Amino acid sequence: DFTTNGMYSVTFWDDRFFNPATDSVCACPTGLQGPVCDQDVDECAANATLCGSLQCLNTHGSYACVRMEMNQITLADGGWHSIRFQNTYADPIVHIGPLSNSDGIAVYVRVRSLSGMGCEFNLEEWPNATTVHAPETFSYWVVERGAHYDHAGQLLLKAERRSAPYSATWAELSFYPDQFASTPLVFATVVDDVPMVLVPRTQNVNPYSFGHLLQPAETMMPSTNTVRLVHWIAMAASAGSFRGFPYVMGVVKATHVASTVDLFTVEPICLLGDQQTFAGTDPSTVRFNFVAGQATQFSVFVEEEQYGDVETGHVTDVIAYLAADCPLRRCALDNGACQNGATCAEGAPDATCQCVPGYTGALCELLTCGTGTCAHGASCVANACRCSGGWAGPACDIPVNGSATATTTTTTTLPTTLCAASEAWIGLDAARQLRLADCYANVTLCELLEQVACVETLAGAVIPTPGNNSVSNACATSGFPAQVGVGPFGALVLSDCCVHEMTLQELTSAVARVDRFACQANASLACARTNVNAAENLNMAGQACALEPGLFVSADSALVLQDCGHTTTLCSLLQRLSNL
Repeated sequence: DFTTNGMYSVTFWDDRFFNPATDSVCACPTGLQGPVCDQDVDECAANATLCGSLQCLNTHGSYACVRMEMNQITLADGGWHSIRFQNTYADPIVHIGPLSNSDGIAVYVRVRSLSGMGCEFNLEEWPNATTVHAPETFSYWVVERGAHYDHAGQLLLKAERRSAPYSATWAELSFYPDQFASTPLVFATVVDDVPMVLVPRTQNVNPYSFGHLLQPAETMMPSTNTVRLVHWIAMAASAGSFRGFPYVMGVVKATHVASTVDLFTVEPICLLGDQQTFAGTDPSTVRFNFVAGQATQFSVFVEEEQYGDVETGHVTDVIAYLAADCPLRRCALDNGACQNGATCAEGAPDATCQCVPGYTGALCELLTCGTGTCAHGASCVANACRCSGGWAGPACDIPVNGSATATTTTTTTLPTTLCAASEAWIGLDAARQLRLADCYANVTLCELLEQVACVETLAGAVIPTPGNNSVSNACATSGFPAQVGVGPFGALVLSDCCVHEMTLQELTSAVARVDRFACQANASLACARTNVNAAENLNMAGQACALEPGLFVSADSALVLQDCGHTTTLCSLLQRLSNL
């Protein structure tokens, strides 16, 4: 610091000419090293057991032991998905976002069903949008609730939550009794299952507190009685490494026009961000894109929703970011899509499903069979046991002479030739839908329900709506297994990628309602009724089952579906619908 005029001498330091025996040496404080104490000591790398079961977060000049994790995932909207945490938390605080901008349509994240082991999330477009959203990339961050100090005694990170009714008034959220040494960066996420979209906004961040507001879409007014849960994470701006991988934090000014950030030495695999100011008052969220060909760069901008108006111009707001070169955990999302009880193992570049005995395929979606795996003399055809008369099931170990137990999931590939004597099948077809077939009928569960829905639409009734039955739709590639199992109180449950889940009671009741509507429309048509009676109601209340749940073949080779309160054949269901 040259404060007066005159000549000054300047010495340039060069380690090659340093002699510790004759030259002066800086006595470095704990956590720093080097001739002038400007180099960090990586305590986490030097001692792998330093933090025990916690994760070691190395910062410049210090370190902290924190239970936390972050990961990047890519997903489209259209349904809830699960995240399985790498750690187990006593009281987790979660932040998700920002989202990439692959689609260009305004979208936000909903989070629900949070536990110490994971949560569920969904991508949803703002209320004005009606399109199917393209896949987006985003990261999540999980921290154990509470204040986390570094080894030097400085507050590094605080993770908390706030539960309060919606209000259009700003609330001041205090870090008390803790205090940051300088202004931290704040990241907030709504974590509940209330469908009304509210985005967290932040302003006036300082070492002691910050202002917080939940902002709805324009022209929408949420109920002031609805309690919403907000998670927030405040962290001192820093750079260092987490689990051996570098991270950096900072701020960037952005509008609706993208601003590019270059991290120089850190590749932003995990990128987290949130607005820190409220200069632009229209409802908005942060979006980002990776810069093609530039591994250490990303662009970020503020995206306004268009529910109230189509104007999207946004004035300059400050965006906080945390970028980390984190390793990807591909098993975190939906168990890596592994099926049939398989476990997901991390690997590069993909997750690997470890199948349980009896299953094979990339996702363990296919049955295996071979010498000794197909019971009672059955043969193995196209990776499925082809059962002889009197037996059914994946391993041909379920009797079909009047009673078959379905206490476990039974999924099997249909035989290439239907209607051999005493054969009836339920299983996965080429389009990954649940197909029911016997010597009298051959139909998917979706096709059956679409026939019901067609008539029910005229009646003004509502049943669980099946999806598009086209083989070309997402159902053909879905990992959702076609299966039948037993639910609560002995209810037979049918499910596949199209219907997802329907009990036998729902199916037969839907057909019965169609029958009743047809009777009203055509007095000459005979009315068929399902066996719904008082005994069924007792059974659903938890009484003993009069019938054993399962699938079996009748004496005349018809597929029979049966549970505690219902018995029907596939043929009778289709005949009743065909009469309409």
